[in-house]
Amino acid sequence: MLASDMGLKQNQQPTEFFCKTLTASDTSTHGGFSVPRRAAEKIFPPLDFSMQPPAQEIVAKDLHDTTWTFRHIYR
Repeated sequence: MLASDMGLKQNQQPTEFFCKTLTASDTSTHGGFSVPRRAAEKIFPPLDFSMQPPAQEIVAKDLHDTTWTFRHIYR
């Protein structure tokens, strides 16, 4: 499939994503949620493990063009 067939500009990298329906066990009462480790390692930028705890800010845009900011933390 060509990049143009996917609606991508020729010089634009395809977007990496994963899809998961969140369940009650994926969320916390503190507003957090769990992401499978493989998905986090494949999609998110690498964490700086010299920081304690290793963490970074992730900014994502949903299908409605709404921007969401999350704190990615390794536990």
